[in-house]
Amino acid sequence: MSALTHRPGDPSTSLRRLHHVEKRIVHTVELSGRVMEELAKAGGPRAEVVAVQCQEFMQAVKEIQTTLRDEIKSMCEYRPNENSDYPAR
Repeated sequence: MSALTHRPGDPSTSLRRLHHVEKRIVHTVELSGRVMEELAKAGGPRAEVVAVQCQEFMQAVKEIQTTLRDEIKSMCEYRPNENSDYPAR
């Protein structure tokens, strides 16, 4: 099982996944800045560069969205006392 594989109820896995998402968000913002730099070039943007970077941006956004949706769903299902010997209050 990989480090980013989801195991329901495992907070450390969830935190690792969210940390990975945070890194992906930073990368995506940097990527969007590179696209803007390419679009602002005096000689005009190179269409192939913009296309590749936009495709990478859209894929990254999709992955971020999927991971966040999975984590939100998991947290809504999380029952902290489920495996506890102590009664819920």
